[in-house]
Amino acid sequence: MKILFRAENMHKANLHCHTTISDGKHTPKEVKAIYQEKGYGIIAFTDHNEWACQNDLSDENFLAINGCEASVSARGSNSNRLRKYHFNLYATKSDMPAAN
Repeated sequence: MKILFRAENMHKANLHCHTTISDGKHTPKEVKAIYQEKGYGIIAFTDHNEWACQNDLSDENFLAINGCEASVSARGSNSNRLRKYHFNLYATKSDMPAAN
């Protein structure tokens, strides 16, 4: 059996969080500090419909992933009820600019 992961290669990560850029309670810097205290080394900043560059938060012990939580609304085919869907987008390179 091939071992895919070893403990020394594992990272504790949160791939979805909000900050004061949208509806979060903490600034990006505060979020980093809170998660680092809990042993996290990677955070994807995915505020609602806002793409914000957090590259300045990355260092040798922490990776800030730039992202955005996008929202889409649609009506079901058998209903007048409006449904809302959310999905996350992540930068594949740290120098990807925010869309205007």
